[in-house]
Amino acid sequence: ILKRTLILILNFYITIHTDLFMKKSILLGLVIMASIAGCAQQAEQKRQLNANELCFENGKCISIEYAITPEERAGGLMYREVLPENSGMLFVFPGETKPGFWMKNVKFPLDFVWIGKDRRIVGFQENVPTCMDYCPSYSPKSDILYVLEVNKGFVTENMLKIGQKTDFLVIDNK
Repeated sequence: ILKRTLILILNFYITIHTDLFMKKSILLGLVIMASIAGCAQQAEQKRQLNANELCFENGKCISIEYAITPEERAGGLMYREVLPENSGMLFVFPGETKPGFWMKNVKFPLDFVWIGKDRRIVGFQENVPTCMDYCPSYSPKSDILYVLEVNKGFVTENMLKIGQKTDFLVIDNK
């Protein structure tokens, strides 16, 4: 009986410690996985943008050219033959405004993306046609600080939505 009792106690002891060891191993594994996931998320958030890059909340990034000075904003994409795919021109204004945009001397249709000071999309003007003689002006419904011009169809193809965040290196134009 003593031998049996000792065997039972030994088995019980091994079972408890094995369960405890397994629980500790599982817990340690979960902690390690959570740490790795946290580091990956942090690395994603700290991703360095290139100087000429704009990224959307959906992960889509494009090459951009800045139009900062009054002369650059006035010229925009005029007289160019093409705007390469996945690229655009970002107009930067010195303060919030409701600027008027037109397509005089632009040789291809565009989408305008109106972007507020918080770098969230506040509106669009899609498939803006080229013009020859009379060129209408297009303006946002609310004050903006940035306008992104991209090839027609870009807004729809990339499922951009009002309120989506954009990320780009902010250039102070004051």
